[in-house]
Amino acid sequence: MAVCANAQGQWNAVPSTATVDQVVANAGEPTVVATEIQNAKVVLLDGGQNWTVKSDPTTAETFVSQGKTFSNAYIQGGTNGVDASLDKAGSTSAHIEFTPAVAGKVYVAAKYGCKKKIWTAKVPNSVIEAEELDFAAMGDYATDVWGQYITADGGLAAEQATDADVYAALAYDVEPGYTYFFWVSGSKIMLCGLAFDTNGDVNGISNVVAPEADANAPIYNLAGQRVSSNFKGIAIQNGKKFVK
Repeated sequence: MAVCANAQGQWNAVPSTATVDQVVANAGEPTVVATEIQNAKVVLLDGGQNWTVKSDPTTAETFVSQGKTFSNAYIQGGTNGVDASLDKAGSTSAHIEFTPAVAGKVYVAAKYGCKKKIWTAKVPNSVIEAEELDFAAMGDYATDVWGQYITADGGLAAEQATDADVYAALAYDVEPGYTYFFWVSGSKIMLCGLAFDTNGDVNGISNVVAPEADANAPIYNLAGQRVSSNFKGIAIQNGKKFVK
């Protein structure tokens, strides 16, 4: 028997009074949004450019995904994601951070670009609080939403099934004690909105992949710049700091 969802709120990224090109988050400033959603904190961040409104809400239509209705108007940052990295030439890529206070299911509704892969990382809050998170090496926190394409019903596919953009909501199981990072590679996620339920009846995606450390993985300095194996100083490899 299905368990009824306990809705914690839903947020449309573009309010009815917004205008195209309106700034919703300034470059380099973590910005709390979606205050309509209870028991969770939602942050937008782009280290290089602003998040802005890209659609006129007065002409927006709606779409249904995962049993929820969202506006197709969207906001977008300006700094591309780079596959498993949230570092684009030294700037933090545009992404969403979702920190739940209770267990449940978050729905990330977006216009997912054609041939753009979707990524989700699950990072312990203790890592963030200790300022040990390396945006250039998010692979240490990989989940099973890791470089796939989203389908119209919110599922995942290893290959792109359409030559068009897809409006869909990714349903993802979350738990307290972690912050969940959502982004796309080769572009910026075109975010339409979010919803959050506890004890939902839609199957979410939650398995975490624990990748083995790669001895040949790229090495970065503290500025997030890739360096050679001859580098001397504090370096980062596989998301871990060490002294060379």
